[in-house]
Amino acid sequence: MAEGIAFDLVKGVLGKLGSTLWDKIGLLRSFKDDADDLRSNFSAIQAVLLDAEERSNAEKESHALRDWLRKLKDAAYDADDLLDEIQMQTVLQQQRHEVQNQNQLAEKVREFLSRANPIHLKFKHTMARRMKALREKIDKIAKQRHDFGLVGAGPPRPAEFQRPETFSVVDEKEIVGRDGDKEEIAKCLRLLDLHDSEISMLPSSIGKLKLLRYLNLSSTNIQELPKPIANLCNLQTLNLSGCDEIRTLPKSLERLVNLRILDLSGCRSLTIPDSISNLQSLYTLNLSSCKKAISLEPVSHLKNLRYLDLSDLDFLVTLPESIGSLQSLRILNLSHCISLLSLPSSASDLQNLEKLDISGCQKLRELPKMIRKLTKLRALLNDNCLELKGMPRGIGKLVSLQRLPLFVVGKQDRVEHCAGISELEHLKLVGELEIKGLENVTSPADAKAANLVEKKLQNL
Repeated sequence: MAEGIAFDLVKGVLGKLGSTLWDKIGLLRSFKDDADDLRSNFSAIQAVLLDAEERSNAEKESHALRDWLRKLKDAAYDADDLLDEIQMQTVLQQQRHEVQNQNQLAEKVREFLSRANPIHLKFKHTMARRMKALREKIDKIAKQRHDFGLVGAGPPRPAEFQRPETFSVVDEKEIVGRDGDKEEIAKCLRLLDLHDSEISMLPSSIGKLKLLRYLNLSSTNIQELPKPIANLCNLQTLNLSGCDEIRTLPKSLERLVNLRILDLSGCRSLTIPDSISNLQSLYTLNLSSCKKAISLEPVSHLKNLRYLDLSDLDFLVTLPESIGSLQSLRILNLSHCISLLSLPSSASDLQNLEKLDISGCQKLRELPKMIRKLTKLRALLNDNCLELKGMPRGIGKLVSLQRLPLFVVGKQDRVEHCAGISELEHLKLVGELEIKGLENVTSPADAKAANLVEKKLQNL
């Protein structure tokens, strides 16, 4: 059960909150105060957590307690992510293949958060704001524990304690000890980066890494994933980009209920299983340059998807009508789909869409007629759409639109479908704008109404 890992999560967060690293990296005082409050609340919650988890396994347990445990788990993940982001900022960017010792890391983090650097100061303020919001969330959760009459398991762990800094990256070659000890340490892995290594298969024992959150297998010779990979119940990111040899994904992948990012770009031989539709926590899906024809129907069931990259799919002629059900989608990348002829009318139902990239879709002839419904659209990247015959009527109502590289004035015999140049009047465009079909402008008043002089364009 998902709630069963809450105790371990809280324990891990408490360990990081007790780290001496915070005294070395110069975070804002408000951050430290909120971190102290957070540690105190997590300690109080930990004291009753075993009782809560035991009750949650009872058949007659109330839904309210289960919901409380789920909220606690989500908040613990958020805290863990925030603390990891600070600890690992330098490591993830500069040390891909090796782990620095603690003194080196502390020095790098101090440098990153130097008060003399305004960018780093902004980072500190951002971290402080996020910590404050997190502390307020945990305050509410901690107070709610009294509603369930939970019994503490002995005295709570003291809020003030210290332990050496720990990090999510472990190089197994540096682990010294008996094989059993090494195996136990490996089970604590949170991040495993095998990018561009020579491996061609993963051992079945990968399924033992229960706490693994990030797995990068990009640009390797991996041919298939072992079925036990489905046991990685905490995995949030799986990167298989550039794995030319992989052909299928195990159906059991659908059990990765916490997976948020799946990168399959450049997997040229891969067939996507229909079971991908069960990854309901997925936020980001990258299928760019997958050269083998795949069905996109299962993708339309990913209700929480926010970023979908379908660029450079040579076989793609159109999208399924069901694509309109992706109501959480913010970014849709269809660039360089050289066979794309049209977009379904349901694309106008993507009311949270902020960016639509169709650049380089050389055969695309028209956009959805009801595109004016995409009121949150900020970027419609349509440069190099050579066959585009006009812009849909009502495009001028896209009040959030800032980037539109190409505006095509349609012919008069298509006026019922095409926008006139006057629809540029209320668009607050920036950057570059190319206007085609000026020979179709028949009214000087329409041209004047476009108000091009007042726009902040770099090139026209």
